[in-house]
Amino acid sequence: MIELNIGSTSKRSRFTPKPVSIDFDALPEASRAFVIAYGLRQYLQDAQAGAETEAEAHANVDARVTKLKSGDLTRTRGEGLSKPDTVESRAIKLAKDFLRNALKEAKATATKKQVAEAASELIKTDSTFMKEAKKQLDAETGLKGESNEAKSSVLDSILAKAKTAAPAVTTE
Repeated sequence: MIELNIGSTSKRSRFTPKPVSIDFDALPEASRAFVIAYGLRQYLQDAQAGAETEAEAHANVDARVTKLKSGDLTRTRGEGLSKPDTVESRAIKLAKDFLRNALKEAKATATKKQVAEAASELIKTDSTFMKEAKKQLDAETGLKGESNEAKSSVLDSILAKAKTAAPAVTTE
């Protein structure tokens, strides 16, 4: 028996989630095959989300196939691999935020593509975004490397709790 809640409780959701129970084994073979193919396709296509190159997209799909074959279906929130910001990627984020805020104040709109193109142009012509990005990244690096008694105590405490907690396994 598979128990699902269809819907969401987010602000954007208009409807209350509907609980659904499905006896997968009782479904006709055509239905089971459809559900498996549909879910597998979606799971593998999700791996390509956020990839910036074809090679990265294909590697992400291969990684998901490997996870399926190993039976390791644990996941972190968002699933995607987190890449640390570079000075340029942080500068782009800062420029995009600047542009979005300026558009909001002007009560104007632009497409994601327009904002991205403008942000790229902005960091080429205005060095303050690169300087601020470097400053932020240096500060973050300093926080990670700097050790003190309070940080060590809190870190030790959460690591102890994490080791004693039963691991939650979720499936796609």
